[in-house]
Amino acid sequence: MRICLYLCFLLPLHQCQKAETQLQPDSFWQKISPADAGLDPELLKEATDNARRLSNLFSLLVVKNGKIVVEEYFSGHDSQDKFHLRSITKNITSAATAIAIEEKLLDSMGASIAPYFSQYTAESKESVTIQNVLNMQTGIEWSEDEEVIALIDHLIEDPIADQLDRDFATAPGTAFNYNSANPHLLAEMISNTSGQSFEQFVRENVMDVLGIGDVEWERDPQGRVWGGFGLQMTARDLARFGLLYLNDGEWNGEALVPEQWVEKSAVGQTETPYDNTFYSLQWWISDSRDTPLFYGQGYGGQGLLLLPAHEMMVIVFQKHLVTGDISNRQWSDFISQVFNPIFSAIE
Repeated sequence: MRICLYLCFLLPLHQCQKAETQLQPDSFWQKISPADAGLDPELLKEATDNARRLSNLFSLLVVKNGKIVVEEYFSGHDSQDKFHLRSITKNITSAATAIAIEEKLLDSMGASIAPYFSQYTAESKESVTIQNVLNMQTGIEWSEDEEVIALIDHLIEDPIADQLDRDFATAPGTAFNYNSANPHLLAEMISNTSGQSFEQFVRENVMDVLGIGDVEWERDPQGRVWGGFGLQMTARDLARFGLLYLNDGEWNGEALVPEQWVEKSAVGQTETPYDNTFYSLQWWISDSRDTPLFYGQGYGGQGLLLLPAHEMMVIVFQKHLVTGDISNRQWSDFISQVFNPIFSAIE
């Protein structure tokens, strides 16, 4: 039930100059006009009007140069509401993994995952590396469309054991296969080496640093928060996380996520079945226009879209309790009716 991406009409990736100045979080909530942000006001109005007409679209946030240009809520929602990130949770798990590697809690990305699961029988997964997990190339048998509901509905009693016990469909590192249980392995590895729950690790090392407030996080049958989905937070709090990546991993002048990790997140390492779309370190990369874009995407059409060349992000939250067909349509409608006018407003 993964959302079809269909961003082939969006963005070809090319190298760009980094911004000379860092976006400053202390002025983050200042609101500026589209004209002052260098964006076309009429096109932004078109995007906002279109968003208002999409009945299942709840929140739209456009941030440029660290300041809010558009902040709109629909269908009775407001800035205090927590929205379901769904698979954008994976992007936060990726950042936590980067921090764990930097702190020597995990070995390099080329290291095997097997030694981190001493409480399980994991010898058969000796050939699976941390990088394989991050890039959805573990090779473990899995059909996202058919099996992710079993995860969400707690029909798999121990998702970690389930993944480690499965056979290989392909050799690790050779093929992309989207698997929402894969990031749960990373979460468990960090918990095993840090001596605290993954939830505590993320709170102390990511959320508290960024000033992210209260969140909600769904749990697996063992009581562990999910590594691949389940987070809920406000649009502004997700924007803080986006700003971290637009700042090359720095926050208030201090390195939080290594700059090289952010750079790799924005360059496709893995080909996917979707036209002009790649994957890297739990991020999607689109290659269909003349400026770089990488993004997190969640079921139902949730989006955190980053345009580093323009120091700009777009965040959208939509209804997540929908069928797969509706989820695909919500994402497609957002891209064609909301994101495209926003993107055109830059040009």
